[in-house]
Amino acid sequence: MASLSGGIQLLKDIAATAPPRAALDCCRHLSSLDPRGAPFQIETLRRVLTNSRVENWYRLDAAEQLLELGEVDGLYELAHSIVAGPEQSSQVIERAGELWFELGGQNSAEDVRNAVASKKEAIAWSLKGLAATLLLFGLACEVPPFARRLFNESADDEEINELIDFWIDSAGSDAADQIVEIMRDHPAWNSDERPSVARRLLSRGFNMQAAELIRMSLAASPVTRFNLNRELGFLIEALGAEAGPETLAWCEKLQANPNEYAAVMNHLIRAEASPNSILPLAQKVLYHPGSGNQAFVTAAKALCQRDPQQGSTTVLEALRLRPYGGAALRSLLLPVLAKQGEFAAVSELAQKLLSDPGVTTPELSAVIEAWLATMGRGAIREIMSRIEASIPLTVEQVTAMATLLTNEGFPDEAVRLWCDVCTTPRTTPQTRWRALQNIMDMGANRQADQAIREALVAPPSPGEALMLRRLLAWLTASH
Repeated sequence: MASLSGGIQLLKDIAATAPPRAALDCCRHLSSLDPRGAPFQIETLRRVLTNSRVENWYRLDAAEQLLELGEVDGLYELAHSIVAGPEQSSQVIERAGELWFELGGQNSAEDVRNAVASKKEAIAWSLKGLAATLLLFGLACEVPPFARRLFNESADDEEINELIDFWIDSAGSDAADQIVEIMRDHPAWNSDERPSVARRLLSRGFNMQAAELIRMSLAASPVTRFNLNRELGFLIEALGAEAGPETLAWCEKLQANPNEYAAVMNHLIRAEASPNSILPLAQKVLYHPGSGNQAFVTAAKALCQRDPQQGSTTVLEALRLRPYGGAALRSLLLPVLAKQGEFAAVSELAQKLLSDPGVTTPELSAVIEAWLATMGRGAIREIMSRIEASIPLTVEQVTAMATLLTNEGFPDEAVRLWCDVCTTPRTTPQTRWRALQNIMDMGANRQADQAIREALVAPPSPGEALMLRRLLAWLTASH
């Protein structure tokens, strides 16, 4: 069985010759296993600390362990050499700054300022680390040059956001104001970073500064535009319900397409903007010849909810003027108009759908549901009569309507349709068996018996007569 002392000696043997990373791991274990072995750990850690060929990351590991052991010799020098020297990794520089702060606190601020100023080269990777170090020591006034370069040269949103957070934590609204000023001359060389920065400012509660950044971005070249929907969404988030007139003006100036108008309208709805802000956007979408079905329906819904007097009239007028859309769009509009109780508008669209020889099963279902919503459940027989008088229904359509009526709680009408499925010539046996099973599940065996016997009076063919007799036999056997 291995002994504790044997394990400690093994760790020491490994640490004496191991590479820096392994030696550091050994020292971490020794610190908990052998509290009296500090001299060995200190010697090993110093070997890593003073080796300039070791990566700074591991030298900082050694420095932090030495500090835990109460050893400070050489730690200032390491922190200074990293901050002021050729090191370009932000993470390493930040760790060096934190070590320096632990050693000297705020009293070291002037030394840190001088170290940063003496750094001969600072590429984009180092900027966030240098700025964070300055902020740690309360040197917010020194940050703008580094922030300007980071915002303009880096494509790393995470680094930019971290710097924004550090800066705001240190300087509050002054930091937010300075960020806005820095971004005024932002060269959008690849993509405009201002909306991303605005989003971060929004998350920190600096709405007015965020709105100003979005305005700058909207006024810039469309080539590097972030995304008009999202930019205007950020503007609305910043300004709230009062953003309507400004966002409409930007939409018109930037020639927004219908989907963008619809997206902006949805942002304003979520912001609880007034109808006066939302209705112009809805009308832009409705009367735009390029608006898609979904955008049109979204606009129609907004218009009907906020202008109940004229909403449905405007929607129908815009629908008549559309160069395309047809049955698919009418079926999508039916529930919107039905929800507002617009019986006349629903009936107009329903009749147009029923007059279309290519009407689909989902469109028929939409007609039934819309008429039920506007005429009431008591009108189900009238509704079905209108539909059946308008078009010759396929077995598939009858089956779908029977299923809908079953689910909606209209058993009598559903049974009548299931009986039609059972007795329609050339219907597949599987479809008939399923229809008959549905009838039996609803306890309507008598109605099925009557319908099948009536069909047997004059069957169109011997094969149909045989099919009906089989159905009748199955029904009789199930009693």
